Amino acid sequence: MAIPIETWYYDVPIVTRLFATGAALVALAVQTGFTNAFQLYFNYQLVIYQHQYWRPITTFLYFGPLGLDFVFHMFFLVRYSRMLEEGSFYGRTMDYAWMLFLSAISLLCLSPFVAMPFLGSPLAFTLVYIWSRRNPSIPLNFLGLFVFTAPYLPWVLLGFTLLLNSHFPTGDLMGIAVGHIYYFFEDVWPKEQASGGRRYLQTPSFLTRQRGVNISAELQDEDLPEQANTEQSEHYPENEQSETTASATTLPSASGSPSSAGGADSGTSATTTALESGPRVETRNRPNASAHDQMAQTKLSRFKQFDAYAKTLDDFRVKTSTGAAVTMASAVIILILFFGELFNYRAIHVESSLVVDSGRKEKMDIDFDISFRKIPCYILTLDVMDVAGEHQADVAHSIYKTQLAPDGTELKHEKTEHLGDTGPDPKVVGENYCGECYGAQKPESGCCNTCEDVRKAYEASGWSFNHAETIEQCTREGYLDKIKEQANQGCRIRGKVTVNKVAGNFHVAPGRSFQKGNAHVHDIQQYLEQGLDFSHQIEHLSFGEKVPNVHNPLDDTKAENTEGLFMFQYYLKVVGTRYYYLDKMPVFTNQFSVTQYNRNLQYKNAWGQVQAPNGLPGVFFNFDISPMLVIQKEERRSFTSFLTGVCAIVGGIFTVAGLLDGAIWRAERTLKKKMELGKAF
Repeated sequence: MAIPIETWYYDVPIVTRLFATGAALVALAVQTGFTNAFQLYFNYQLVIYQHQYWRPITTFLYFGPLGLDFVFHMFFLVRYSRMLEEGSFYGRTMDYAWMLFLSAISLLCLSPFVAMPFLGSPLAFTLVYIWSRRNPSIPLNFLGLFVFTAPYLPWVLLGFTLLLNSHFPTGDLMGIAVGHIYYFFEDVWPKEQASGGRRYLQTPSFLTRQRGVNISAELQDEDLPEQANTEQSEHYPENEQSETTASATTLPSASGSPSSAGGADSGTSATTTALESGPRVETRNRPNASAHDQMAQTKLSRFKQFDAYAKTLDDFRVKTSTGAAVTMASAVIILILFFGELFNYRAIHVESSLVVDSGRKEKMDIDFDISFRKIPCYILTLDVMDVAGEHQADVAHSIYKTQLAPDGTELKHEKTEHLGDTGPDPKVVGENYCGECYGAQKPESGCCNTCEDVRKAYEASGWSFNHAETIEQCTREGYLDKIKEQANQGCRIRGKVTVNKVAGNFHVAPGRSFQKGNAHVHDIQQYLEQGLDFSHQIEHLSFGEKVPNVHNPLDDTKAENTEGLFMFQYYLKVVGTRYYYLDKMPVFTNQFSVTQYNRNLQYKNAWGQVQAPNGLPGVFFNFDISPMLVIQKEERRSFTSFLTGVCAIVGGIFTVAGLLDGAIWRAERTLKKKMELGKAF
């Protein structure tokens, strides 16, 4: 006889009922848009610094949006939580609530180390582990494949998770670890002689003094048996349900962990699929029990009329060798197709879509690593400019240079310096020293005490900084000696610059750069005689956050300067890209395509060809921003699709095999009859 839903609801123990109700309400709130998952996950920084104190609770209540997977989670959680609360925690509601509290605190402490935002599935695994250890003699049947006892259930589920999902089941292991700690200190350690019977996880006395809660609605109207009211703090149910058999079915969870829907029978041939655990309290015989039984039998007989699979007696079944061969062949084909379907279910598919990029006032980072084997570091400067009018001249922040030997190896005795450093710290020349600026525009201090001060004064006046040997400050600091020392060296430039997400360029060129009116100018006069060879190798170039296993077009690119002064130009088309992963945080980055053009600045005009009058030797990256945005999202087939595929395989193969077996059997019978009549050839 069917039980009304409200009767079943109030029949669930109080703690399990509150837990399941909270999870259902949270899922409903997310489904209706009242809140979202980002407001529910656990983050200790948000809890401590932004006072979002609800997160340690909601992280255990959210099991994903409403759907079939959520129903499986609820069935899994309610089943094992109820069996514990009605079993080994029978009549000890506060003890069970205290166990859940300790388990939740332990999982919250472990969460920051494993980046686990939602902890409902690990908590459910804790309940499974405790139940399995307290019911060691219960046999379980896994999908009809093999039988094992309850203590192996968590490990079977763990293996099934690894089979169905590509990521490691960290949450399941957390649940097992927390469950084992509680089981050890509650069920194992107090029995050891060294413990003295102490229980370190015992429920505080101020909780146990509270009035208990009956475990079922039926018991509210009847007296509890005498043994149910006795103290059960020392209850260790190693032998409860030793005569019970059970079956377990695993189902995948939203976080990749398999949910488990278990079923159990008594030792007899009962057909119920409910898992029963722990002592059950039988209610007293009620009047008119026979009338209820007769009514139930009548309804059952009516229900049997809907059976579309009428059974035949074994005496009327005919088994043949060809039927056995067809059955075995069908089983092999089903097995092969099942594993193909399973691998397809586990595989991650990337779905791409193209939308308009609606971002405004965005910035993007440019990461680069470029090596110049024939240009010393003191010559090179990095500049950034864009169409919005923002110029970053002689960028030094977050940019580093490393001196290279002629063979391309790094000079280890030279330290890595910020781009723009030209030599050792200037020597102090007295307290009242005021250096000459040699007619150039003086700084605010009125003195040019270092070679760098003189260079900047020349730059402010728009003069070319050459003949450094005639400048006293440069001679004193060894500026010329340093230039000669680095004459045959190369330079590796690496770092990151942040730019507006608009069209622009960044370039590495010789000489110090400065603005002259509306023009961007490089002072290269003193370097022209050295022969500037900008042959280079781009080790890495990316726009935005790096994405694992993605190779950018210019990575490991070499460009050689064959003759003259070359201007290497790369034209980049940058497209915003977002990667959404199944088990990681999304990545917002950019992809780009590239076209390269090299120009020799020393070419003269040929017949029918005119060279542009302007140009600067160096490496130039001109980038343009696409208005479109690429979204790449990892997806996996739903579990319902997997079940549908498996059912189609099994049903289709058995149907075709049945038709084939029937045809063969009829052909054999026809041939046999003809042979008996002498009509066969």
